[in-house]
Amino acid sequence: MIEDATNKGGEVLVGGNRPMEELNYFEPTLITGASQDMECVKNEIFGPLCPLISFDSTDSAIEMANNTSAGLAAYVLSGI
Repeated sequence: MIEDATNKGGEVLVGGNRPMEELNYFEPTLITGASQDMECVKNEIFGPLCPLISFDSTDSAIEMANNTSAGLAAYVLSGI
C-alpha cells in the first residue's frame, strides 16, 4: 500500500519501514498527499498506516469518508 501511495503522488511523512525483519512489526506510518485512488484509502488497512487527505469543506470530507466499501474505518476531521 505504501508503494502504491508513493507511486500515485503520496509522500511518507514518518515511518514506512520494518526495522525488525524477524518480527511482525511495522512502524506507524503517515502518508501525506493521499487521494481516493490509492489502495490505502480504498481498502481496509490491518496495520499502523494513516493516509492524510486534504479537503475543501466539511461536506466533501463527509462524502470522502462515506465513499468506502470497508467495514472497519476511522476518521479524524480537523480544520487545521
